[in-house]
Amino acid sequence: MNVDAKSMAAATIEFRVFLDQNSLAAAASERIIQEIRDKPDLVMGLPTGRTPLLTYRKLVEAHRRGAVSFSRARIFSVDEYVGLGAADPGSFAHYMARNLYQHIDVPPQNTHIPDGRSPDPQGEAARYESLIEQSGGIEFMMLGVGRNGHIGFNEPGSAPDSRTRVVELSQETLAANSADLPGRDLPRQAITLGLGSILEAQRVLVIAAGPA
Repeated sequence: MNVDAKSMAAATIEFRVFLDQNSLAAAASERIIQEIRDKPDLVMGLPTGRTPLLTYRKLVEAHRRGAVSFSRARIFSVDEYVGLGAADPGSFAHYMARNLYQHIDVPPQNTHIPDGRSPDPQGEAARYESLIEQSGGIEFMMLGVGRNGHIGFNEPGSAPDSRTRVVELSQETLAANSADLPGRDLPRQAITLGLGSILEAQRVLVIAAGPA
């Protein structure tokens, strides 16, 4: 599916402002819970980074009190560092397991992320894009915004019709994410959903918090 300017112009856009990050996370988690209640086998895209952490904690709390089940949901991560595998504590696969998947009832086979250890990163990007298409496309996607405005790892200036691909990370992004791998150099490349891939999601929730 291609997203053209006309369909984007027809999209409904809603802005909400919250007094603090706790209120933002509560609203974001409630939206995700409602999406899953409406469609238990929801195909969704989820981000990494600092911004969604509190939202994930609230989802875990909701699951523990029986307010939501992820047993039929299918989740696609937005990006992964090239060269890092799921066992690496700096990888986004490890991040998602540590902060969400280990604490909810989503089946491992229903969670997906690009393979950062693939010997063919470009081919892995194409495989991942195809896997999303085979799943019927992403119905609901949550995203954060990087300090320099990047979405996923689409740095400023990325083409609006870009597809899942390997990207070079900017110095600003590398500096902002340096805490992910203390004492080590971050990979300089990542596999990310493209802006065109992201815009094909039926519904998109973008969250941003803090002075950065």
